[in-house]
Amino acid sequence: MNDKFNENENLNGHLDSGSESNNYNAKNNHSEDKDLISWSNESSFKNDSNNKKHQVSTNSHYLNTKKNENNKDKTNQKSSMDIRKNKMDKGLKVFLITSTIVFGALFFIFGASTLANFLKNNPNFNPLSLGESNGNSSSAIIHTFDIPENENAKTAEEIYQEIAPSIVGVVTYNPSAGLISAATGQGSGIIISSDGYVVTNAHVIGNSNKYNVTVVTSDHKEYSAKIIGFDTRTDLAVLKIDASGLKAASFGNSDQLSVGASVLAIGNPGGLEFSNSLTRGVISALNRSLSSINSGNANSSANTTVKYIQTDAAINPGNSGGALLNMYGQVIGINSSKVSDYEGMGFAIPSNTVKTVVDDIIKNGYVSGRVKMGISVRALSAYEAQINNVPQGLVVMEIAAGSNAGINGLKVGDIITKFSGVDTRNTSALYNELSKHKPGDTVSITIYRLSAVRTEEAITLDINITLIEDKGEVQ
Repeated sequence: MNDKFNENENLNGHLDSGSESNNYNAKNNHSEDKDLISWSNESSFKNDSNNKKHQVSTNSHYLNTKKNENNKDKTNQKSSMDIRKNKMDKGLKVFLITSTIVFGALFFIFGASTLANFLKNNPNFNPLSLGESNGNSSSAIIHTFDIPENENAKTAEEIYQEIAPSIVGVVTYNPSAGLISAATGQGSGIIISSDGYVVTNAHVIGNSNKYNVTVVTSDHKEYSAKIIGFDTRTDLAVLKIDASGLKAASFGNSDQLSVGASVLAIGNPGGLEFSNSLTRGVISALNRSLSSINSGNANSSANTTVKYIQTDAAINPGNSGGALLNMYGQVIGINSSKVSDYEGMGFAIPSNTVKTVVDDIIKNGYVSGRVKMGISVRALSAYEAQINNVPQGLVVMEIAAGSNAGINGLKVGDIITKFSGVDTRNTSALYNELSKHKPGDTVSITIYRLSAVRTEEAITLDINITLIEDKGEVQ
């Protein structure tokens, strides 16, 4: 209140001195001087001149006005600082919010990417993944699950309900016979992808791509099949049908098998009339070689290096290409052959071998990284060699057009006894030696040749052959 009142005094005194100070000096009006002194409340002005009174009043107003201006400047500065502070606070909030959103988004993307990679690489979450292949729109890659170590095995009834939709019939026809063509062969197959990839035995399709092939699903739908590729060494073939939404089988890790474990076999023994027949047995042995066994199906065992699963589950003609299952419903092998002279001796290709070969066939159309001589051979048994008085070895059955073996002197009927100096009494020995070479290598083979005239003696000679890339059709 006092500040406001003093300010008014100084303002009036300033106006008076600014307009009438000369009149005060000329008239020397003591009455007005007294009023002015009294109004300004300055008792010390007695006996002072008018100029001194004017000076005091003017200086008082100037000081108070200056003070007021300083106060206003300070207020304005404070307001400016408050505005700047508010702007800085607002900018900081925006920066913090933006940073939180950006870092949150980056964290979410990183987390999603990490989770996706985990699910992709973990077979427990990704039983079947699709990828690229040689000219195919998608490819099925088999994943083998670990065999459970718990006691929650399934019943045969439960397993059958799960696996039956994944088992198909495979029928081959001779294309040259036309409309009156009858089936030249029947077997089984397993669906390995929902978009129509099927694995079966190579001998089911005649170890060739010259036959027409049909796939019949468990709901009796019939599809024309394309042969993606086949491999005679492992007796495996991959087919593709134009279908979607199929139920793919689940595969187990065959390296974890043990003798005595219970197994089931499912397929089409005798053909489609007995489709999806289920039999039971145990694993009789592991890592069996069939190179010296006269199998009931020569095509399935004569040209293979597979170490088979032996089982006493009933496997008959038509079961070839079907599934051998553990009691958790996992495919642990593909049924391939049996020994016809004995009961309960069936053989299946281990699932890990199936995975390796099938993945490569789908990607390349054949098993990559192999070489061949470009011939087809059959192993002579010790008995055949003895009764024919010939050395045990590999009889040349066919010479392919792309091979230089024929040009260099090899003939159908010759018996190959050595490859690069190593005895080759069976195909396993031959493939073992071939695996040491690459396409373009030249090797020497020793052959035994019977004379066309029985009175002449047989001859033994060496022939050089340049190896070519093996794409799965002949050796």
